[in-house]
Amino acid sequence: MTSILHRLLGLASISAALAALVACTGSIATDQPPTEVAPTGVPARPASPTEGSVAAGPIEVRIKMTEFAIESSLTTFRTGVPYRLVLDSAGALAHDFRITPRGEAQSMVGMQSDGHAHEHGNELLIVPEPDLPPGATVTKDITFNQPGDFEFACHVAGHLEAGMVLPIAVAGETVVMPTPIDPASIRFDAGAMADMPCHAMGLTIMGDCRPEDVERLKAEILAKDAAMRDRLGGGGTAGELDREAEATPPAGTVPN
Repeated sequence: MTSILHRLLGLASISAALAALVACTGSIATDQPPTEVAPTGVPARPASPTEGSVAAGPIEVRIKMTEFAIESSLTTFRTGVPYRLVLDSAGALAHDFRITPRGEAQSMVGMQSDGHAHEHGNELLIVPEPDLPPGATVTKDITFNQPGDFEFACHVAGHLEAGMVLPIAVAGETVVMPTPIDPASIRFDAGAMADMPCHAMGLTIMGDCRPEDVERLKAEILAKDAAMRDRLGGGGTAGELDREAEATPPAGTVPN
């Protein structure tokens, strides 16, 4: 009986020791290697800030005209860059607006003794007085094709003398104005792509074309060339006409 009692007491001591060990460590080591937990996902890399895309269209320039001053949000320009001038006639009087070579305003002062504004023929842009009454806003697009010193000015008699002139500078290289398209250089090739709808490629019209289609595409090519010049406002060039671009085929043209 004594030996059995001793064995029971020994087992109880071992159990107590194991319980204490579990309480201290929270687990019992086993011969099995630890189980690896697969990652639930790779943390996403913080998105880098996207670079701002170049805004399509011209750079806006705000120009305020009052009695008797001209203020502009920009006074330094570059050749070959399209600008959109937003003219605000913010005073109580009507004004005109001109872009001329630097010093032109000073030479005009002596000519205005007759009480009228005059044109020298050197103006890059003219917005006449009737277009700029008090409170009016006029928008003009321009691309300078020549570097140099110029000025914004109002040539209404008395306004120029009162100080309505603002010097500006244009940096860059001279942009050569492309030669206007000669209508005679636009031709119709009756044998080219005869099974295709009537269309223009460069200065050549081809495909299944009726006479009115040919005339329409000719007019479209010339209009595109003219529009490129018109939007300059006399101040430069937006670039050579893309003569490899196809003109829009006439609506309703179907090949045979």
